[in-house]
Amino acid sequence: PNKSWSFPKKHLVAHLFDDIMAKGVTCNYNTMPNEKCHGPLKASYQYQTNFKDVVPQILCADHWSLISEFICSQVDELDTYNTQMAKDETSSDTNIPSNFHIRFRWKQPKKSLETIEEQHVNNPSFRHFHRKL
Repeated sequence: PNKSWSFPKKHLVAHLFDDIMAKGVTCNYNTMPNEKCHGPLKASYQYQTNFKDVVPQILCADHWSLISEFICSQVDELDTYNTQMAKDETSSDTNIPSNFHIRFRWKQPKKSLETIEEQHVNNPSFRHFHRKL
């Protein structure tokens, strides 16, 4: 199918007069930079539809594309995490600052709130610690 994507944009006309009156005429205006955003949808139309009732087909292809992109980003993030964890395990220094929110260490002994308050007597943040919880 040799369909042309070169047709006037109808929505532009809806606001054109008001925009020209409010802001003036644009110099060297070109819509081509934004047309590149439609490339994936155009490809979906040309290669993944039967050219009948195309809207649901294009939406489905776009959905699959977004899901695939999301899964790839999650796999990349997991690879980065696993690489960082492997580096941390091979390091002899266990007090290396980490970019991750949680780091698993050895199990801490149980302490009472009174013991924690006693250990941090000089720290004002720990005064009446049991009440702040």
